[in-house]
Amino acid sequence: MQKNNAKAVGKEEGRGRIKLVIFDFDGTIADTLEVGVEIYNTISHKYNLPIIKKEEINALKEFSLKELLRRMKISVYKAVMLSRNLQEMLSQRINSVRAFKGVKGALRTLSDDLPLGIISSNSRKNIMAFLENNNLRNLFRFVEGYPVIFGKDKKIKKIVNRFHVKPREVAYVGDEVRDVQAAKKAGVVSVACTWGYNSKRRLTEIKPDLLLNSASELLLLLKYREEG
Repeated sequence: MQKNNAKAVGKEEGRGRIKLVIFDFDGTIADTLEVGVEIYNTISHKYNLPIIKKEEINALKEFSLKELLRRMKISVYKAVMLSRNLQEMLSQRINSVRAFKGVKGALRTLSDDLPLGIISSNSRKNIMAFLENNNLRNLFRFVEGYPVIFGKDKKIKKIVNRFHVKPREVAYVGDEVRDVQAAKKAGVVSVACTWGYNSKRRLTEIKPDLLLNSASELLLLLKYREEG
């Protein structure tokens, strides 16, 4: 059913071919949720925050990051400090992080026809270590670690200009509400994957251009490109 939806978007709106695909990292390529929660729970006391119980995780997937910060009464400044702390500790455990099932094969197939890149709020150091560990480094033209939790649209726009392509010839793939919002703000094709941090229901509500339910559906980006 999702394949039919993808075709309809390309035909009805007459958009150009996809010429560049940019990926988020955490929750999109790398499955960092479990280790991320474990690290958060070890340092939450430093920020006077409650621990996250395993049985609470699915419920938390229904909230965007902004909603979650408001719910937990965390300021953006504290969130940035917490994020940096998490990234520093993740670097010590990055060798244990794995790609989502099917993602590596899909990335290799996509890279045969399209240039790929990464824009993430995780550190470039962590991303590069993960890519090297998983033999994925050579698939990506660029890797951008963006040291803020909001504002990815600015970085996406810079990449669009760098590659001399039109915004609607670029797709940004992410697993969170903020990823879809950033893609829309940057004017690129918004692609939401349902295997990461936010739930399918929550992602559906914000109406991305494409909603993917499995890693194999990443190959729909090739068809979207062909139908422009």
